[in-house]
Amino acid sequence: MLTIVIPVYNQASYLDDALNGIANQIDKNFQLIVSDNCSTDHIDAVIEKHNNLEIEYHKEVDFLDKTSNWNRTVNYCKTEYTMMHHSDDILMPEAVSCINKSILSNKNIDLFHNKHIPMLSDGERLKKPALSFCFKYKQKKNENIMSIICPISIVGVTFRTSVFHKINGFNNKYQLMQDWYFYVKFLQSDATTMFTDEYVGYWRTDRSDRDGDNLNNIETISILSELNKENKSWLKGINIRVMIYKHSNFYKENPDLKKEYDNNIKKIELKELYISNKLIFYIYNSLIRVYIFFRKVKFTIFN
Repeated sequence: MLTIVIPVYNQASYLDDALNGIANQIDKNFQLIVSDNCSTDHIDAVIEKHNNLEIEYHKEVDFLDKTSNWNRTVNYCKTEYTMMHHSDDILMPEAVSCINKSILSNKNIDLFHNKHIPMLSDGERLKKPALSFCFKYKQKKNENIMSIICPISIVGVTFRTSVFHKINGFNNKYQLMQDWYFYVKFLQSDATTMFTDEYVGYWRTDRSDRDGDNLNNIETISILSELNKENKSWLKGINIRVMIYKHSNFYKENPDLKKEYDNNIKKIELKELYISNKLIFYIYNSLIRVYIFFRKVKFTIFN
């Protein structure tokens, strides 16, 4: 059995869209939990509107930080698998069917992820990404390219609930990148993963602001730094330089935030060498594409 969990805080209009997407699921074999983290908007009215859905609704009385509320919501789940659902994303009608079929056919898999389509905050659907993985594949820890680049979709990602608890859930050290950090730790455990090569939903992309982007960058560097200390492999070190290059334009446009960012770069004892980082960025992306292709073909194609 699968449970969809939705932590929400002050996103009533988005939650309405999310619940419409869930109500339209072709496969009704799932449970649904919504945890309202002391919102001040009309979440109650949205829940009441969707009385056609069986919702286990938790109207919390203790406000928690975002990451802690995610953990609290997953802790309500009693089923073998949990699907994390951001309150501002929308599932396609085939999403649950896709996940349930994958679970039934692959009992040894601990995490399933898929494709998503970006969407603006007003609901406008954007084009499907031009480049994306084109094969289904399964991976174990010792052949897991995902721990290097971790492109796990946050829409429809489903994991074995027991593994979530085994690795202590989301780390509230991170408030924007907690899901990415969790997936990286998940992939570094003994868990197995499966990519199903199907589009399952829409992801809102333009909800961040300047301070949010800055925190995102700092948390990303912090996570990569932590990984690099655990295993000083060439690829993990390169990952940090690639991220520095990706962040460089943001700090050219926001120089007042650069000091805080630079202080975090110093903590990992890595100087910002713009030209070498730029070169590494292009070489690295080319190598990763080749690496992914041969890993997919060699290890993972299946019917």
